[in-house]
Amino acid sequence: MHQVNEPWLIFEFSMKSMYNRILSCMAVFSVFSAHAQITINSSHMPKSGDTLRYSDAAVTSQIDYKKTGAGITWDFSSLKPTGQDLYQYKSSISINPAYFFWGLSTFGLKIADSFGFGTFKVKDIYDFFKNSSTKFTAEGRGLSFNGFPIPSDYSDPDEVYQFPLNYGDRDSSTFKVSFQLATFISLTQKGYRINEVTGYGTVVTPYGSFSCLQVKTTIPEIDTIGSGTFKFPFPRTTVQYKYLSTAERIPVLEVSGSQTGSTFTPQYIRYRDKYLGLKSPLRPVASFTVNRKSGSTNDTFAFTDRSTRLPSGWKWTITPSANVRFTGGTASTSQNPRVMFDAPGVYSIQLTASNTFGTDDTVMSNLLSVVAGSNVDVFNRAPHNLFPIPASDHIIISPEPAQGWNFRIFDFSGKEYTQQTKRDGLKINISALPAGTYLLQGSGNGEQVVMFVRN
Repeated sequence: MHQVNEPWLIFEFSMKSMYNRILSCMAVFSVFSAHAQITINSSHMPKSGDTLRYSDAAVTSQIDYKKTGAGITWDFSSLKPTGQDLYQYKSSISINPAYFFWGLSTFGLKIADSFGFGTFKVKDIYDFFKNSSTKFTAEGRGLSFNGFPIPSDYSDPDEVYQFPLNYGDRDSSTFKVSFQLATFISLTQKGYRINEVTGYGTVVTPYGSFSCLQVKTTIPEIDTIGSGTFKFPFPRTTVQYKYLSTAERIPVLEVSGSQTGSTFTPQYIRYRDKYLGLKSPLRPVASFTVNRKSGSTNDTFAFTDRSTRLPSGWKWTITPSANVRFTGGTASTSQNPRVMFDAPGVYSIQLTASNTFGTDDTVMSNLLSVVAGSNVDVFNRAPHNLFPIPASDHIIISPEPAQGWNFRIFDFSGKEYTQQTKRDGLKINISALPAGTYLLQGSGNGEQVVMFVRN
């Protein structure tokens, strides 16, 4: 056997051996650190003024969000965002002055747009939270009924989290809150919450990789609304899988759904994210109809909201806005307003529909044509109609006028433009008219006035 006597070779071998041992220790430490258990406490909860963005993802069966245990890696990196929104934690008074009595120590988050149906429907539901060293609690709830804000303290506060949270912990608590919505209408919401810390490890999302605790929350609840003996219970059980990190004040990832018996049906997946410029898929899609598109200042125009995805707020904008009256107890924020116009003209209508997940609007330009109310027949009471509206080069009269029928054309200032047009049977050539809104006055078969638009 050859004996190595060179000191520099012995030194090199020793350095390589030490280097390999260091790498091995670092690898072991890295694995241990990646799966080291964390502890969640009150400092990791949201606070007043927080605006925290999340992304919604399509519900998929390709990922196992129910996997539990120690040192787990939950890989959700394949999730594709379908929309985004914000959790906005606001001071009580900034939400509504009626909620001032909860003071500066509580802050609110909108948890639902609406609940119930028909006469028994409530809107804009907020929970108001208080954070302490031992628990994060919902202390009050506020909602709107028939346009009026109604606050109520929880008679049995909802303990959302109890601290500290560690792997293997389990806690349960009850909650109850009641409202007197009107003289004979009441709402009671009660149930219980079970939190189980069912795993710890690393969760990976498109936003990043985080050490986390997995918390499974089960909430059986009954909401009862009604009057006297006519009360309607709405039982439900919600199950949530939340992945909590010390690096974020909302769950890094959350899966929520309903449970019937032993069957869990996920309803949404959302995760903490940066701004991507996406809108939430749950935001409303604004749409509406109107009972008439033409009429006079004597007529009422009734709008019907056709928006989808459960809007809870509406804003109607009419242009021009002067000489517009909302009638029948409705307003610009009503779902189905009724409107009268005090001046003739052509009006554009915009509806903005909103809910917790965002807003959407739709605009119908030059939708309504209104003439001054008079003794002459107007629009659908007229013996003749004009189309198309708006028109470019000509308008068509329907039905064809009888012999002896004559017409004159005016703008809204009273200036006559009849000489700039030419009639040929059913058609009137208007190509020489400037773009604008005009009144056609016909005579010979009962006097009438019809509005048209030249674009």
